[in-house]
Amino acid sequence: MALQGCIYQIREEEALLAIRAAGSFAALWRNTASSIGIGTSPGTAETLVRISHADLFHLKDEAVFEEIERILVNRLNEIETFADGKGYGDFAIANDSSSDFLFTDMFRRAWTLIESWKAFKCARQRIVDRRHASRIVAM
Repeated sequence: MALQGCIYQIREEEALLAIRAAGSFAALWRNTASSIGIGTSPGTAETLVRISHADLFHLKDEAVFEEIERILVNRLNEIETFADGKGYGDFAIANDSSSDFLFTDMFRRAWTLIESWKAFKCARQRIVDRRHASRIVAM
């Protein structure tokens, strides 16, 4: 019984982290996106409202999540490119960029937004992975 309580507590804490990360990302997008040259489509706006209200698994949002990531990566690629021609957005989405030096205010704002996105995406994925693990164990 104690183990079940512990597992429940872990799930609840993971859900809380995902909810907080979602709310932070949505607020940051609303406050930052237009200032770094990113528009907000009606679909994105609806998704931001849903995740702000802890609805992290709405079926309509899966495609929007992919679009958000693509937009963020492309925008960072436009803002900063490496000498080899590769964009910073591709690097930032796939790597820990927390210690990178950010040259301009726009670069810093775009980087903050993509890092917030990564935190939300990771927290949400942990819940998905935990669900899958629970199903496997129950078999």
